[in-house]
Amino acid sequence: MTQLLPASNSPKRGQGAAAFSPSADLLTQLCPFYLAFDREMLIRQIGDAMQKLYPKLDLDAPLEHHFIIKYPNLAAEFDALCHQSDTLILLESRYNSLQFQGQVIADKSGLLLFLGSPQLADTNFLRSLAAKIFQPGRSLTAEPVLQCRATNLALRRLADELTAQQIDWQRALSEAELIASIFEQATDAIAITNTQGKILKVNTAFETATGYSRRDS
Repeated sequence: MTQLLPASNSPKRGQGAAAFSPSADLLTQLCPFYLAFDREMLIRQIGDAMQKLYPKLDLDAPLEHHFIIKYPNLAAEFDALCHQSDTLILLESRYNSLQFQGQVIADKSGLLLFLGSPQLADTNFLRSLAAKIFQPGRSLTAEPVLQCRATNLALRRLADELTAQQIDWQRALSEAELIASIFEQATDAIAITNTQGKILKVNTAFETATGYSRRDS
C-alpha cells in the first residue's frame, strides 16, 4: 500500500489548487492586491497595491481584523478556505467596504494565497483608487487629463492581472485534475492522511484491497 505525504503537503482537488511557490516579487507583479496567510489566519504577505491602499494593513495581523469574507458564507478559517479552491471568494475591507474578488490557491510553504482584484463599478472611486496606487501623495481632482490617464492605466492593469490570474488558475486546475486522475486510476492502494494519521481520502484500489469505504473518510 502506498501512503502519500500528509495532506498539508499534498495538493488535492477541492482542497486548494495544485500547490506552487512563486516569489513575493512575482506575485505582486501578477496580482498587486494579493494576500497570503497561514494556518492561524495571520497575514504573512501583502501585495504592493494592497499595502498602498491600506497602509494600516500589518503583517502578522489576523485577516479578520481587516477583511470580512462576504462570499461564501463561512468562517475565516484556514481549513474551510482550503475547500473553496473552485469557488469565487469575496473579501470586503473593514476600512472602506471595498470588495475584492478572487480565488485561494495553496502555496508549497503552507500558506494560502488570495489572488484577487477590487470590484470597481464607481468611476469616481476608481479615480481615487488610481490616485492612491499609481500617484501617491498627488491629487488628481484638478487635473482631468491625468484623471483619465490614471483611470485607463488602472483598468489596463486590472485587465492584465485578471488575464494572468486566469492563466495561472487554469494551469493549477489542470495540474490538480491530472493528479486526481492519477490518484483515482492508480493500481496501488493509496490513502491520504493528515499529520495526525487520520485518513482523508482513498482511491478505488485502496477500497478494493482493504474494504474501507471512502464514505468513512
